Amino acid sequence: MRTLASSLAFTLFAALAPVPALSAPDKAVLAAAEAQNGPYRETLKGLVDVDTGTGDVPGLSKVEAVLTARLEASGLTVSTRTAPAFGGNTLIGTRSGKGTRKILLLVHYDTVFGTGDAARRPYTERDGRAYGPGVADAKGGVAMILHVLNALETLRFDGYGTLTVVFNPDRSAARAGHVTRSPGSPASRTWSCPSSLRSPRPASTPSRCQPRASTT
Repeated sequence: MRTLASSLAFTLFAALAPVPALSAPDKAVLAAAEAQNGPYRETLKGLVDVDTGTGDVPGLSKVEAVLTARLEASGLTVSTRTAPAFGGNTLIGTRSGKGTRKILLLVHYDTVFGTGDAARRPYTERDGRAYGPGVADAKGGVAMILHVLNALETLRFDGYGTLTVVFNPDRSAARAGHVTRSPGSPASRTWSCPSSLRSPRPASTPSRCQPRASTT
C-alpha cells in the first residue's frame, strides 16, 4: 500500500501535464493524491468483498449501482450498454471541461473468481499489502479511477475537453484461453477454455474446456 499515493500521483500528473512532456512534480497534486489513501482503501474493500466473476449478474449489478452513483457524484453523465454475451452493463461516464484534450480512463470490474470467493477470502491488509479476489485485477484499477476523479475535484481541474470513464463487465472472459474458478469447486481448480468457447460458467462448460491444477 506504500505505493498508492505514488500511483495516484502518477495518474494525476499524466492527466494534468502538458503534452508531450510531463511537468515537474507538483506539491498540490501529490497532496491531493495522498489525501485519497484511506478513502481509496475503503472503496477497494467494498469492491473486493462483492463477487463479480464474469457472468455473475447479481454481483455485477450491485457493483454497477455503486459505480454509477460514484460517477454521478463526481459530475459525470452516465449511460449504459448491455454486455449480452456474459451479462452486466458497460458504464460510460462523461464530463466536459474547459480545455481541448480528451482523457479516457478505462478498466473492467469483473474478475475471474467464482461465487463465494469473496466470502471465503474477504479483503484484508497484511504487511503493507492488500489481498482478496480481484484486488489487483482489476478492482484496484476501478478504485484508482474513482479516487483520481475525487482528486481532480479537490484540485478543481477541468482543463480537458472531455473526460470519459468506461467500466466494462466482461473483460475477464473476453481474452483468449480464459481461465476462471469453478463455482462450488476447490479453490485450486481452474478451467482453461479455447478462446472460441469462452465460458464464465465452468460447471456447464463444453467438453473442450478442461480443469487443471492451479499453479498459485
